[in-house]
Amino acid sequence: MLNHLKHQGDVPQNMSLALAALIRFYQGSWRGQNILLRDHPKYLESFKTWWDKGDLSATGLTELLADESLWGASLAEIPNLASCLSQQLRQIEAGELESVLKTLSD
Repeated sequence: MLNHLKHQGDVPQNMSLALAALIRFYQGSWRGQNILLRDHPKYLESFKTWWDKGDLSATGLTELLADESLWGASLAEIPNLASCLSQQLRQIEAGELESVLKTLSD
């Protein structure tokens, strides 16, 4: 992602969608079905705390992206990543995942 950003000057849409899907996965349910999450309790708690706030805005995502214990570094420093993820998460939540995937693969 950082290499793409350095050379292209923008957030790679496929990678950011994959990250948005990962973040969405850690909500713990999909289309009314619970997902059994198996991960380090610290990570699960970080995502749960964030999801409990329900803030899908770029500002809310910046807080999650800044959590170095999750990512190994602060992803909040990547320009436009939070706003891109916010838009993609909102599309996923609105049930538009398949159309987003189709758009990116065309």
